[in-house]
Amino acid sequence: MEQFLHGRSDAEQIAAARKMNDLARTYMPLMPTVFRLENDFIQPWLQGFSAQLFRTYWKYMDIDLARRQAGK
Repeated sequence: MEQFLHGRSDAEQIAAARKMNDLARTYMPLMPTVFRLENDFIQPWLQGFSAQLFRTYWKYMDIDLARRQAGK
C-alpha cells in the first residue's frame, strides 16, 4: 500500500496495485455465500398466513369463502 501511495508514476502505482491484488488473491479466503430469496403473494381472503422458514405450512392455511366472494 505504501508503494502504491508513494508511487511517482502511473506505472509504479499500477505495478503496486497488481502486487496488492496478487497478495489479496493468495492470502484472503474465498467465502462464497448463497442467499435464498422467496416472495409470498397472498390474497386478502387467505387467513392464518405468516412467512415461515420451513415450507410445510400450507396445510394449515384456510380460505375465508365469504371474503373471497365479496372481492370478486
